[in-house]
Amino acid sequence: MVVTTKGEYADRMEWLFPKEPFIPRPVARFWSTSEVDFAKINQSIWQAVASSQTSTVEELATQMYRPALVIWCKEDRIFHVTGAAKFERLLNLVARNEYFLRFKPFLIQT
Repeated sequence: MVVTTKGEYADRMEWLFPKEPFIPRPVARFWSTSEVDFAKINQSIWQAVASSQTSTVEELATQMYRPALVIWCKEDRIFHVTGAAKFERLLNLVARNEYFLRFKPFLIQT
């Protein structure tokens, strides 16, 4: 996900967005230049996150005690839509807690 050239940035954007959203040229230039300029820092951030003891999405889902709206895009390249059903099951485990029965998590797939 870390890019070191503007070409890599363009390739990543194409991969992330099957239909690239409109981004004004000055903003797109700024983003791509910033990403390349900060590649070393971004790499260290990704390494720190990867080596940290953070919770997984599955662990976090079982701790959500509020109504949740999860919108999944069928073309999503980061969180594949097949994960939506599993996430819904995990949210429903929380809803079964008798104190929180009035909150029914729901999921919308697009």
